[in-house]
Parts: sequence; structure tokens; C-alpha cells
Amino acid sequence: MNCPLCCSDESSTFCKLKREYLKCSVCELVYVASTQRLCPEKEREVYEKHENIPTDPNYHLFLNKLVTPMKNYVQRKSKGLDYGCGPGPAMPLLFEDHDCSIVNFDPYFFPISLETQKFDFIVCTEVIEHMYYPNKEIQKMITLLNRGGVLGIMTEMCPSLSNDFEKWYYKNDPSHVCFYSEKTMSWIAKEFNFEIVMNDKSIWIFRS
Repeated sequence: MNCPLCCSDESSTFCKLKREYLKCSVCELVYVASTQRLCPEKEREVYEKHENIPTDPNYHLFLNKLVTPMKNYVQRKSKGLDYGCGPGPAMPLLFEDHDCSIVNFDPYFFPISLETQKFDFIVCTEVIEHMYYPNKEIQKMITLLNRGGVLGIMTEMCPSLSNDFEKWYYKNDPSHVCFYSEKTMSWIAKEFNFEIVMNDKSIWIFRS
């Protein structure tokens, strides 16, 4: 199958466990074979089991790994979008001290229309690993950003060696289907004309 990020046909088997994982030689995305993805009903069931409570201090601590540095690149009173917010969005609370308004969007839990809206920044926390077609989703986010807007992404970086990948906990979530490395993120920046303004392990901040 073609890579769901760069659309090339230059992928090969990276690892075979309960699922088959392919690796693209162009953008280095590692992804699950399309025949082994969850159906929408099963995918939603997984998300509903996540215990992400909007007022939970530990959840805030986790999300602030992205939110805190994002505030260095986002002006006060800006309009933001939580892209893939899940059933319990916390971003409106976390950006409250920055006087930012946040719109929550999630295809399952907050399926609002975004067609006529524009945003100064987008946060995408623990979401892109769930995307079946990240190329289309990134292009969509670009159309939603104002010129010079900021996109913040949080996702764990994929091990480069298959032996390390086999031991990696992150792949075990059945709703995780795409895995990114530093090289993949650099490919995204170049392909979509982003400037990388910060990267720190699982945290990546881009400016359009």
C-alpha cells in the first residue's frame, strides 16, 4: 500500500507482531497495514476507555508538556483549536490564563464544522498516531491556520530499529496506526512549508 503520509509506494515490512508494521523509505513513517486497522465502532470504544478528566491535575501536567512551550509562540487572546480533543477536552482550561479562546474538535465526540473558521494556533496532543491518513489531516489543519499560525504536536518518537520497536509500549494501543521519527517530522516541515520552532522528544511546534 502507499504511505499514508507521503503517498509513495516505497514501503516495506518493518516488523511483524500481532499486526504488520510497514516503513516508508521516503518519509520514514512506520504504519500499520490498512487491513489491520480498527473499524470506527471499535476505535471509538478504545477512546471511550481513556480516563482523561478535564479537571485532573495529572492530566494537566501531561498536557502542559506541550501547552507551556506553546504559550511562548502564541499571543494572548488568540483563537486556538484542539484538533482531536477526545471526550474530555482540557485545553480551554489550560489556555485560560493566556486569555485564549479554544474550539474543541473531534470526529467522534465534537464533530463540528470547521469549514468557515480560521485559527491562530492548533494543538494536536496524542492524535496524529491515530490518523489513518495524516497527509490529508495535516493539509486540513494548514487550511485552518491563519498565516504565521502555530501548530503544536505531541506524539512519542518511533524507535529506528525493529528490535527496539518490538519492545516499545506505544505501538500496543490498537488505535495507534502511524508512528513518527525526527526524520519524519523534518519531512513534514519541508513538505508542508513549516518552520520548526521547537522540538523536544515528543513535543514539536511548527510555524506556518
